[in-house]
Amino acid sequence: MKEVDYKRQLNRCVRCGSCKALCPTYMEELDETMGARGRLYILQAIEEKRLEPTTRASDKLFSCIQCGACSTLCPTGIDVAEAIYHGRTILRKENRKRRFIGSLSRSSIKRIGLATSILRPIQKLLYPALLRKGIVNPIPEIAPVPFRERFNVYKEGGKRIGRIAIFVGCSINYLYPSLGESLLRVLLRLGYEVVVLKGEVCCGAPLRTFGFEEDAIKMAERNIEVFEKVRAEAVVTMCPTCTVMLKMHYPEFLGKGIENVLDINQFLLDRLPEAKVSKRVVTYFDPCHLRYGLNVTEEPRRILKAIDGIEYREMKNPPACCGFGGFFSINFRGLSNRIGDKLAGYISQTGPHVLATSCPGCMMHIEGALQRIGSERRTKKSKDLLETPIEVMHMVEVIEEAIC
Repeated sequence: MKEVDYKRQLNRCVRCGSCKALCPTYMEELDETMGARGRLYILQAIEEKRLEPTTRASDKLFSCIQCGACSTLCPTGIDVAEAIYHGRTILRKENRKRRFIGSLSRSSIKRIGLATSILRPIQKLLYPALLRKGIVNPIPEIAPVPFRERFNVYKEGGKRIGRIAIFVGCSINYLYPSLGESLLRVLLRLGYEVVVLKGEVCCGAPLRTFGFEEDAIKMAERNIEVFEKVRAEAVVTMCPTCTVMLKMHYPEFLGKGIENVLDINQFLLDRLPEAKVSKRVVTYFDPCHLRYGLNVTEEPRRILKAIDGIEYREMKNPPACCGFGGFFSINFRGLSNRIGDKLAGYISQTGPHVLATSCPGCMMHIEGALQRIGSERRTKKSKDLLETPIEVMHMVEVIEEAIC
């Protein structure tokens, strides 16, 4: 965001407080500085030299999950998320611990293949003990071979109805390659040729989270260069954060993005054949960036309701966010877990066999939350504990089971 636009956004806030209605951190803390209105006021005060850029001010700004709900509620049309991203570039050095984590993450993301190869044996050695002691949240095992290293152009015999490119994203490439395989099988079942581009790099969202705007722009330039070379009917994604970056933020950075980018629910909605699964109760949770950034809410529900064998149940008034927020769940782990545990309670009350969602980060966080409340209820011998665990699935996994 340009400096003049940043100042204009800050000055447009009339302090009405509409943004607090869906803010997950404000609803949990009930602290004015933990909502969008308070954060914008802090940024404006720093900009006008009425407040020093202190560690405390930095903490309030970085405590934002960046879900985007506030921007959809703002009556004056402030792009709150973009203003906070810009503010983070100003305040990123004010917290020593976060500065260290940010610098380490920046180096790791820029050399992510090397970083994951180093972290994998460390994860095997230390992670089980740390998980048992409650020091870390559940994290999938780093894949021995990333998804993009195993696939390039993939097709089956017979005439192809078109070509689809996949923007894999880091989570699926290194933590959930099975989701990439599920998507591959679904697209092949529908008759498409599928392209996986090895030159793809991180979408840049984690770098923006820490205030490294220039590095995120370089990632954007690289991805645009790579995807411009492939001719495809669509570029499909399974991570809403990646989709928002490619579709909305890249044009803001560079004046252009990656064309024909679609969330997988948008792409598959009107393309699925007759689908059937064994009888089960399913509920759905909206990832923040899919709901607030892309306005994709009805598509996954229509898909689920169209699958024979699924009894769809809507959750009643669930929290607006699962509490993950990428590095938010590391920097503010306690707050992140409290938000996630509330959602897990709503999921449990709905009584599903399956919780479906469309984001690998949400999957990871919700699985951990369901484990925590399950353990707590077993300890208390709660009567409302479900006899069978709730399975957390990506929409692509549900679709694969129904049509493949």
